[in-house]
Amino acid sequence: MNKNNLSLLFGIMAGILDFIFILYIINFEIAVSVLAFWIIFGFLFSRLELWKGAEKGIILAVIMIIPLAIIVGWQDNINLIPIALSAIFLGALIGFFSEKLSR
Repeated sequence: MNKNNLSLLFGIMAGILDFIFILYIINFEIAVSVLAFWIIFGFLFSRLELWKGAEKGIILAVIMIIPLAIIVGWQDNINLIPIALSAIFLGALIGFFSEKLSR
């Protein structure tokens, strides 16, 4: 499978996992936003060439989570912690596995 399709597939899988997690903790609107975040992340990940592997996944996830963190933080600060941790963890996983499996 080529790198573009693999990264998009991993983004969709991470989006579904995070959607379920966020839906359980916060609410439906933010869960849908997080699902869209991971699908877009998977698309951008395959096109970004500044970093490699898990480092690329973490940096891209942190940069992309900023707008969502502002919206969520405005409503409830305590929910920023699970969102940030899941972004860092899933971003690193997507980065690691996309680089390993696309070779």
